Amino acid sequence: MKTLFSVVLKILGTVLYAFSFLFPRSKKTWVFGAWNGDNYSDNSKYFFEYVNNCTEDINPIWITKNTDVAKSLKFKGYKAFHVNTLQGIFYCLRAKYGIISSGNKDLNQYLTGNMRVIQLWHGIPLKKIMYDDFLNQLETRYTKFLNWIFPYRKGKYSMLIATSAEVQDKMSSAFRVDKKYVKITGFPRNEAFSKTHENSVLFEEIASHRNAGKSIGIYLPTFRDNNPDSFINYIVSSFKDLDEKLGSINCIIYVKMHYMHLSFLDEKNIEFNNIRVIQDSEVNSDIYPILPVSDFLITDYSSIYFDYLLLNKPVVFFPFDFETYISASRELYYKYENVTPGAKAYNEKQLFSAISSTLTREDNYLKAREEILNLFHEKRNGNYSEKLYSEIIHWNI
Repeated sequence: MKTLFSVVLKILGTVLYAFSFLFPRSKKTWVFGAWNGDNYSDNSKYFFEYVNNCTEDINPIWITKNTDVAKSLKFKGYKAFHVNTLQGIFYCLRAKYGIISSGNKDLNQYLTGNMRVIQLWHGIPLKKIMYDDFLNQLETRYTKFLNWIFPYRKGKYSMLIATSAEVQDKMSSAFRVDKKYVKITGFPRNEAFSKTHENSVLFEEIASHRNAGKSIGIYLPTFRDNNPDSFINYIVSSFKDLDEKLGSINCIIYVKMHYMHLSFLDEKNIEFNNIRVIQDSEVNSDIYPILPVSDFLITDYSSIYFDYLLLNKPVVFFPFDFETYISASRELYYKYENVTPGAKAYNEKQLFSAISSTLTREDNYLKAREEILNLFHEKRNGNYSEKLYSEIIHWNI
């Protein structure tokens, strides 16, 4: 019965998708979404706010599957609708442009026919993505057949963005889009580094630690497609020992898991003294305003470190499961050592040593960080949304 219902839903989706081609669309109406409609975050968020503030000629609408997100944005004076409301359906049919940062499920994927979908994506690719990701996206005759019958399954993008020519090449390959449609604008979310943000309980907490002379680190691991529970168990076990040692160097580590990992972590009921887990609700699903108030970053394969390079602060890499990750989860575009300008740690002892050295010794990675920064970021003036907006309104398509 469940399989039958799924097939019927897919067929209905194809009908709706075909119908959406017939609806007259307005260049003045733009719809925005992020992370399958669950969150208000990422490049879509920052560009949405820019468009709201820079012009009255465009009617920007946020589309979401999260009722709380819609209520919160309406309270701030923005237009936002649940994807399944009449308004949400109408605007998805009416909009000429759809701005997303994950996939067509950020909006209403069934109503994107004849919409010019602009893919802002959610990071500079270190890991292979989309059509380049042969471990997870291998095309077969069967999947090609499904994509032909259900064309909304695979997003068709009219424009993408990049931060440099190097990134432009990777995005063009990954999405099978001609490079001329991949615009080098920079990422709107990196504008968070130069903005003044509203104070929050978390900001005040970090400020109090800093006033007490503590160093602030932030750990942002990437999502594990393969056996996430095992990953969480390892992290919890390692951090029990690390927690006590951090006290000896007067350091606090804030940990922000991928939102798809939080449920696994919550079940552990863990408590530390010098390690603090950040919940999505504390940062409204957006970690970027917190990055500038940290002293260093810890990560593994998350592309967030490419953005963090703009702050010119140290990065410690903790790829403890490197061989397993690249063989079972994701292949990388680059040789890891060549594009990771920072100390490497492969267990808890090495991690503490790397953190301690980062805080107490001369920064030995300044030149390496600058080289990688130059390769992956051509534009650093902070006006990324302005550049993107200009590309769209002067677009002939």
